Amino acid sequence: MHKVHLLTLILLCAGPTAAAPAVDQWSTAAFRISCLEQPFLRISAFTWHWKSIPQVDLRLRDPAGRSAGSDSRDPKLTRVRYGKTAEIPSQANTKALHLEVCNAASGRYVLTIAEHGFEGYYLNVGADDGKAAALGPTLSLQPSPGRTCEYSFRLIMHKSILVVRWLDSDGSVLLAREGPVCKPVLKG
Repeated sequence: MHKVHLLTLILLCAGPTAAAPAVDQWSTAAFRISCLEQPFLRISAFTWHWKSIPQVDLRLRDPAGRSAGSDSRDPKLTRVRYGKTAEIPSQANTKALHLEVCNAASGRYVLTIAEHGFEGYYLNVGADDGKAAALGPTLSLQPSPGRTCEYSFRLIMHKSILVVRWLDSDGSVLLAREGPVCKPVLKG
């Protein structure tokens, strides 16, 4: 009973959200709480010390070919949240851009990042299924305004095991200490 009241309170505080440019203080927690019984995937882009939101756009394609995020195309993923957030509203240094997917599936994902600014940023991919959680290695990226890159990762979920691993351009799993290389996307 208390969980229902807490969830209702959080959802009422969250209000409507969209992939809007404003910083949303509540979307991350409320969205995750609404997806407690299903696998959850979260991609975060943030700057050094989380001081500002990187000037990038994220788009994700799942193993079934559905997409979400900026400029997503049909077919689209459902139960997705994309936007800017402040993890701890009272602290200025908790800003990030998140792309979150409820009911994520195991398999290969392709993340497309369109870069618009000069400030370096970090990228991480995390997942949990309510029993186990995994965070892939954090990437440190130096943007080139106007560049669009693709990165691939594999989400593995099996019983109580959950793993996020970056892939190389051939689709092979990289070692934990290796980071993927930008696969340029030609504008067409």
